[in-house]
Amino acid sequence: MRITSIRKESPAAEVGLLPGDDLISINGNPIADIIDFLYHASDVDLHLEIDRTGERLDFDVSCEVPAGLGLHFEEMGPRTCGDDCVFCFIDQNPPGVRPTLKVKDEDYRLSFLHGNYVTLDNLSRSDLKRILDQRLSPLYVSVHTTDPELRSRMLRGRRAAGLNDRLDQLIEGGIRIHAQIVLVPEWNDGHHLEKTLSDLADRYPGVASVAVVPVGLTDHREGLSPLRRPEAGEMRDVIEQGEMWRREYRDRFEEGFLYLADEFYLASAVPLPELAWYDDFPQLENGVGMARAFVSRFEERVEELVTGLGQAGFNAGRCLRVTACTGVMGRELFDRHLGDRLSRLEGLSFRLVETENTFFGSSVTTSGLLSSRCLTGALGSHELLEDESVLLPPNCLSDEELFLDDVSLEEFSSRWSGRVEQGSYDLVGDLLALAEGDGPNDR
Repeated sequence: MRITSIRKESPAAEVGLLPGDDLISINGNPIADIIDFLYHASDVDLHLEIDRTGERLDFDVSCEVPAGLGLHFEEMGPRTCGDDCVFCFIDQNPPGVRPTLKVKDEDYRLSFLHGNYVTLDNLSRSDLKRILDQRLSPLYVSVHTTDPELRSRMLRGRRAAGLNDRLDQLIEGGIRIHAQIVLVPEWNDGHHLEKTLSDLADRYPGVASVAVVPVGLTDHREGLSPLRRPEAGEMRDVIEQGEMWRREYRDRFEEGFLYLADEFYLASAVPLPELAWYDDFPQLENGVGMARAFVSRFEERVEELVTGLGQAGFNAGRCLRVTACTGVMGRELFDRHLGDRLSRLEGLSFRLVETENTFFGSSVTTSGLLSSRCLTGALGSHELLEDESVLLPPNCLSDEELFLDDVSLEEFSSRWSGRVEQGSYDLVGDLLALAEGDGPNDR
């Protein structure tokens, strides 16, 4: 592992490690990636083997926790996927996406570290042994179906049919699984979905939760398998059937086990479940419960916003002006739960701009897939005042502050005279930061 930087006055700096050094081993254990580092650097006394431009050096260092060593490494490159799923979103990319979105990652290490979903179809025997030896749990697994023949047809990979055996080996070794089913009408719905859920429930608590999400399709599917999204009526049917299954699971497991993506409710005009429905939000990063959590956080903190606006000097004669951009589903959420309350707040002029996805296509309605050109087009039809702040969706930028179409936040912000900020999932916190003269990114 290549060391890119070392924190000043850290144990690593004190013993003489340098940026550019390659970490070869810790206490005799080879170090291939950040997981090896975290696993083997958990002892207090460490013997580090370093390669410095071809010369092998040894260092002894003591540290209570790995993070305390002060080492920063090159980013770990992901392993790629060997399947060719009929619904793969990357195959549907428009021209001009940022380069990282062209990579079909399939890496159990990123599943453990960041919750990325993986098929497990490229696991080698040594990978499986490492997962078990280092207790890399939980893992997030794209199951889609437990029917071997159907899974082979959907994922089109030579090892796709063997998932059930791999799941059982991991579960027997103490690894917990959070499963995902991408629901494709006329493929893995109906009795196929019922059988998959039954098979996964029989593996509880090894399989700790299952999320069902509707397939995402863009306008860029030339030459790909003909697929369609679930219609509103079909989504309502899934919700109704899902509630029946959840009652059964709650009787068996004392928790819901099955969780449906927010999109099912927002796209079918069915009210969101209450907060308790999501238990401890095991599938939050998969778009399951994010809408309810967002609304509940707003309701809990809205009185703070009333007080904060007054303390910052905003009242009937002076308004905090904010324009917030969101996708079609976000607009549905605001209209149902937040719009009336925001419009009645004294000292706040809040405008919501619904943004159609002209980059991927109008059927893509989530705010996280809005590009800079989508947002530019939507904002261009509204007159923005000098003292007006623009609040962007929290999930439309990468960690490097790049939009999906490879435009930087800095470049995008230069197009507008007012302040442009990336929001968070705490709208009250964002608005209070703007009222206090800061921004959400300054918090």
